[in-house]
Amino acid sequence: MPEEYELRSVYDRRASFHGKARVRVDDLGNRGLVSCGTPVMWWDAEHKNLHRLWDGWSATTGRHVAEFSHQMPGCVAVCKKEWDAMEVEGLPPFLRP
Repeated sequence: MPEEYELRSVYDRRASFHGKARVRVDDLGNRGLVSCGTPVMWWDAEHKNLHRLWDGWSATTGRHVAEFSHQMPGCVAVCKKEWDAMEVEGLPPFLRP
C-alpha cells in the first residue's frame, strides 16, 4: 500500500491546507496529489516530470497544484496557464482506489 501524508504549505502564504491536500507515494518514489479527495496530478520520479490527471480547476485545487508542483525536484509551480496546456492523462496504478 502506498504511503500517504498531508501536503505541507511551504511556498503558499496559508499556514495549512487543513487536510484537503494529500500526497501519495509509491515504492518507486512517484508522488500523486489528491486534492479534496480527487487525484489531480502526479510526479514521475524517474523522469522528473508532472502529469495532469483531472480536467477541472478550482481556486483551492489550484493552490494545491502550485504548492505540490513547486515542491517536486526539477519542477516549477504550475499555474492555471500551464495547467490548461497540459494533457489530461489516465490514473497511474498507485493512485487508483
